[in-house]
Amino acid sequence: MNHIIIGLLLLTISNSYVNNSEQVSEKVYLHIDRVSYTSGDDIWFKAYVVDPSTNKLSINTNKLYVELIAPDASIIRKRTVRIENGSGHGDFQLNDSIPSEGTE
Repeated sequence: MNHIIIGLLLLTISNSYVNNSEQVSEKVYLHIDRVSYTSGDDIWFKAYVVDPSTNKLSINTNKLYVELIAPDASIIRKRTVRIENGSGHGDFQLNDSIPSEGTE
C-alpha cells in the first residue's frame, strides 16, 4: 500500500495583537489523528494556540492558516481555521492526485 509523505504542516497565526499595536508571541500545536495516510484518506487535526509565557490557551488569536506542503515544498492544500478560546479543528482530504511514496 502506498503512503502519503507529508512534508510539513505550516501554521501561521493571524490577529495576534494586544491593544492593536503590540504583537503577541504564541506557539501552535497540531494534533493529527494518525501518523500514516494513503490517497483518499482524510487528515483530521485539532490546533492549539498557546501563550508561551503562561502555557495556557491563548485568547488573542481567532484565525489560523494551515497549509499541507509536499516534499518538494509545493503547497498541496490550504485551510483557514477558526480559533475559539485557543483551539480549532479542520481536515485535509487527500485525493488520488496527491502522490504517494513507498510501499507497505
